Amino acid sequence: LEGLYERLAGAGLVYGSAFRGLRGVWVSGGEVFVEAALPEEVAVEASAYGVHPALLDTVLHALGLQTPEVEGAMLPFLWSGVSLSAVGVSAVRVRLSPRGSGEYRLRVADAAGQPVADIDSLVLRPVTAADLARAGSAPTEDLFRLDWVSAPAPAEPGDPGDWAVLGTDAQAEDGWRAAGVAVTNYQDLGALTAAVAGGASVPGTVVLPVEANPGDLIGGVAGVLAAMRTWLAEKCLEDSRLVVSTTGAVALDAADASELDLASAGVWGLVRSAISEHPGRFALADVDGEPDSYRALAAYAAESDESQFAVRDGRVRLPRIVRMTVPAADEDVPATRWDRGTVLVTGGTGGLGAVVARHLVTVHGVRDLLLLSRRGVGAPGAVELRDELAGLGARVAIAACDVSDRAALSDVLDAVPEDAPLTGVVHAAGVLDDGVVADLTPERLARVLAAKAESAVHLHELTADRGLDAFVLFSSFAGVVGSAGQSAYAAGNAVLDALAVSRRAQGLAGVSLAWGMWEQAEG
Repeated sequence: LEGLYERLAGAGLVYGSAFRGLRGVWVSGGEVFVEAALPEEVAVEASAYGVHPALLDTVLHALGLQTPEVEGAMLPFLWSGVSLSAVGVSAVRVRLSPRGSGEYRLRVADAAGQPVADIDSLVLRPVTAADLARAGSAPTEDLFRLDWVSAPAPAEPGDPGDWAVLGTDAQAEDGWRAAGVAVTNYQDLGALTAAVAGGASVPGTVVLPVEANPGDLIGGVAGVLAAMRTWLAEKCLEDSRLVVSTTGAVALDAADASELDLASAGVWGLVRSAISEHPGRFALADVDGEPDSYRALAAYAAESDESQFAVRDGRVRLPRIVRMTVPAADEDVPATRWDRGTVLVTGGTGGLGAVVARHLVTVHGVRDLLLLSRRGVGAPGAVELRDELAGLGARVAIAACDVSDRAALSDVLDAVPEDAPLTGVVHAAGVLDDGVVADLTPERLARVLAAKAESAVHLHELTADRGLDAFVLFSSFAGVVGSAGQSAYAAGNAVLDALAVSRRAQGLAGVSLAWGMWEQAEG
């Protein structure tokens, strides 16, 4: 093993002490035999894993002894046929048998030789030091955004099959009829299932039109939740797909942005999670109401495995996550001024709120902070946070306020001092109540939407005339991809994303950041 880790470091792979557990390596006829153990300070974590990742990674370092003349390293690319027969070991004996170029079978035993795991195939791929250097130099603040790309035209127009449309939305009925797509209309799912029970054929696709509901954000999303739960409970429809059809839920251009319906946007977040939990049972379509668009949707959805569509003027668009472009060095990008007055932070005494408050003071020079939380100064750590920020030179006010209570929020905003007017808002408050769609109740949905989405709408409406420099919404990746088990949370964050787009279309400050994982566990 002498010189192994120095050679790996030269190839760009620098390992810390937790990953330096090789104890011995033997080679015989192309097979590699390895003894490895977790260092003492890491071994205490072994029981938390099937096989501790540092231990499994350490075993593979032995392959670095095989081809010392090769510059670079081989890194794991694809694991197949993995089974565990024991868990939580801190030391292993492993036999790696070659199955082809860059492919091995692994048999893992404990220190006494008893079976732990069998890995039928591990495929490795070469990576050079230059590759690793480029990856390491990529900016850590890389951002991505949701884009809508044109769907490829089908080779031949397909037969859309049997379609049914639910409800009494006259616009949707007229749209399908004008498009020449043969659909059967039913009052609701109950009428459909009754017809099937009476001998009617089961439609392959069922469309649930969702009418815009700007006056009732929670009710608009809850209505679709009820329909989805009924859909999942109907055994006679288990081979059919429910297409939830909206208008104004997503924005493809400036015209769309000015007419967004926040309740419909919330529906998209909700259904995205249902799509993740029940592949093949749900789809989403945002349609502009033109006959060509209904015709295009029917033709494309019949031939495609895609589950989300936006259709404008007969053209189908599909959502894709793309890397955001970085402005050129000489491009004039106005910077947000944070230090001209008071910045309000909701959830301001919680884990993320405290991180934001410190960042605003230390990085952006904010000198007046208003931190809102349900318990105010009674929240754990609130007084200490206030004292810490004051020591950094900030004036900090902490107020107890349920931001979903519009009247209470209005009173807090009216109390902002004239000598430090409100200039920025950061909405970091929220409530989690995870669970699959089939178990989500209207009450649980309402609780999450009130804290996350309705609160954001109140902040928007009550500050729209204040000329804010910044209006930042802490959204979540869940709303973009529809994380399984987080349907209510996804719905709330999809509303936040749409609200930011809507504000920008109105000439107001607005940005929604769909966060992923954070370093700290709190919040």
